[in-house]
Amino acid sequence: MAADQFTTDSMLYAAVLDYIFSEESLVRIDLSDSGKAQFTFCVPSLDAAAYIDEFEKGILQITDCKSLFKSHSRIFGAVRALRQRNESSWCSRGWVEGRTSDGRKIK
Repeated sequence: MAADQFTTDSMLYAAVLDYIFSEESLVRIDLSDSGKAQFTFCVPSLDAAAYIDEFEKGILQITDCKSLFKSHSRIFGAVRALRQRNESSWCSRGWVEGRTSDGRKIK
């Protein structure tokens, strides 16, 4: 299945998607004027929505809580760094180079 994009403004959901799909799947963070962060992932959007639905229902299987907490800390740190540098966005190096989360070249 080809990866498309999924966007969320929930840091918790972003951490869950980062945990499931790997940190390379997070391709962009944008801060609004109000300071709210929006996270864009290069993942199958229907899969991401299903995982978030499972998470909301409390049935998502998390096998490594330590990795989930690391994902949340990394994302929180990235947003905090953007705010401290007064920057409004971050984009992953792979995305800038035109690669998907699994390393394939974007056509």
